[in-house]
Amino acid sequence: MESPQSAPSEPLHLNQAFVQDLISNLTDAY
Repeated sequence: MESPQSAPSEPLHLNQAFVQDLISNLTDAY
């Protein structure tokens, strides 16, 4: 996460999926 310009949309998609999974887990746990 140093230069977002260097990374296209692949890592972003992965990050989004990871964050969504985390949020889903959190909301499920709560």
